[in-house]
Amino acid sequence: MAAASSSNGPAALAKAVILEKQSPSPIGSNPAWDMGEEGDNPSLEMASTTSNPAFDCSQDNPSCGIDNPVLDLDASTPMGFKEGSSVYGKSWIDEEDKEVERPKMQYRISDLRNAGLPLDKFALGFVMGCLYPAQNGILLGYLNMEGYLFRSSKNVWESPRIFMVLFGILSDSKPINGRRRGPYMAMGWALTFLALCILSSWPLPSSYYCANEDGSYHYAKDPCNPEARHDYVPLVILFGMINLGTQLSISASNGLLVEYAKDEPEAIRGTTQMYILVARKMGEFAAVFLTAFAFNGKMFNGGWDQRYQLNFTWLCRILTVPAGLAFLTSGLCVREPLGCMRESSFRAISKSVWALMSRKSFFFVSVWTMAGSVVTLGTPAGYFVALEWAGVKNLQNQMASLIGIFTTSIGLWVFKKYFLDTSWRKLIVAKTFTCIVMDGIPILLTVFNVVRNQYFYLGEPLLDHIVTAGLDVQNMLLTNEISDNDNAGLVGGLMATTYCLASPFSGILSNQLFGLFHPSISSRENFIADTMDFRVKVALSFVVTWSFSILSLAFLPFMPRQKQEARQWKQDWPSHRGFAYSLMAVLAFTFAYQLVVELMTLSPDLACMKFVGGEGC
Repeated sequence: MAAASSSNGPAALAKAVILEKQSPSPIGSNPAWDMGEEGDNPSLEMASTTSNPAFDCSQDNPSCGIDNPVLDLDASTPMGFKEGSSVYGKSWIDEEDKEVERPKMQYRISDLRNAGLPLDKFALGFVMGCLYPAQNGILLGYLNMEGYLFRSSKNVWESPRIFMVLFGILSDSKPINGRRRGPYMAMGWALTFLALCILSSWPLPSSYYCANEDGSYHYAKDPCNPEARHDYVPLVILFGMINLGTQLSISASNGLLVEYAKDEPEAIRGTTQMYILVARKMGEFAAVFLTAFAFNGKMFNGGWDQRYQLNFTWLCRILTVPAGLAFLTSGLCVREPLGCMRESSFRAISKSVWALMSRKSFFFVSVWTMAGSVVTLGTPAGYFVALEWAGVKNLQNQMASLIGIFTTSIGLWVFKKYFLDTSWRKLIVAKTFTCIVMDGIPILLTVFNVVRNQYFYLGEPLLDHIVTAGLDVQNMLLTNEISDNDNAGLVGGLMATTYCLASPFSGILSNQLFGLFHPSISSRENFIADTMDFRVKVALSFVVTWSFSILSLAFLPFMPRQKQEARQWKQDWPSHRGFAYSLMAVLAFTFAYQLVVELMTLSPDLACMKFVGGEGC
């Protein structure tokens, strides 16, 4: 968890080690586009693919039809098909306009033959909800990784998120044996299952610090295994494999959910998505309780006797069960229309992307997302402020995460009730300064040892949820307004990719900047020593992040004031290839720079360099 302090950054570190609080961040802070963390925002999932339910069926495509004979067919289905009838081998093409008609799909939660979809989302919520505290426990606790290196490693294993739009396009346009969703969901879970199996059998080194029988560490003594902090590379690669698999599955399953939604009557449209969202939330709740009460040993940043708690290896073994079930049910129990559409060429897809990036309105919103995210920085000191000074343990963090879900709901209700038509720019300014004040009080009191209490420290993020939750809706509305009827998925996917490139890049710049601070604010040993000079350095790092949060407001002109202005931008502003060239150049540079730093991070001999954020090799 990134402890952070930037009041303004999507990539800013969060205040608590496992809570992963999003810092208040106007510019580029778009939780609706942020995926991969626990509590991933389903608003992106509903629009992250370029799903097209209108199948282009040709006369010579014998596989065009429905892959399950019990698929519900609407009474208005062409050719008189009724519920429960079988449809094979025919495409419905009007001889005059060649437009495709197909049976409408209806999701029934009681039908066990479609169990793959809810199990997919439950497993996603459970696996990712358990992995985040596990990553903190094994890397920050057991191996004692330095804060800047943990953040760089986090960027590495979350990097598959930038391919979200490509996975969506792949699922939409390249069917496997006539199916466009189930096979890709199964492939994603197969990769996740394989990575978890390797993790569950991977031999761990002895811990960095000497440990007592109950798992508590002797921080005052010399480390028993000082080389342990360099044994993180295989774990980071396997965490990346898990994220790669889940992102592939998310892209395919969300495309299927969009198809179900489009076939629902307008009065109840979105009902299926809500059912599936409930399944995911159930998985997240289960993950919170498992990690709070069964993975709370002292050896992995917990507070209970390690002898009576799960270790990292056994937690991974438990996670293989839902991942394996999701793999089997995704391949066998997912009902979908067979892939009747012709395979789209890469040239046609590229033209669509290029046309979108050439729009001035899309360019402005992309600048808003990227530049604001990059400017927003976060200090790596937040990790150990929470762990060492505030005494935050896994149990408190997980309970705070659970409460955070409810406070977010309150924030959404307040926004929809009172601020839905308020200027977006005014809301961002108000949120920025409000969150800086709310962040600053508990952080500074903790840093200077006025009040050091985990519950006091974790109380502020819960209030932040109320303030920032409405901006999730704001960002979804922005995406809706700048997209057309036929490219909403492409717009959402490209915006997600832009954000997922900018956010880690901000983390890299943060590590490089705060790597200049001496003594190092990424080292646990300095927090254990707890000198007054060091406290001042830590406080200064937080002040710097808040200053950059305020600086990011300079990009507000790239954000439309409200829905009406966003529509006006789209309708009135021209397109020019210069916008696409500029955006592509920035994205390519960001990706290349990030790739270089991430590859250096994976080499312990290079990870200590100042360019990465270390103190020098």
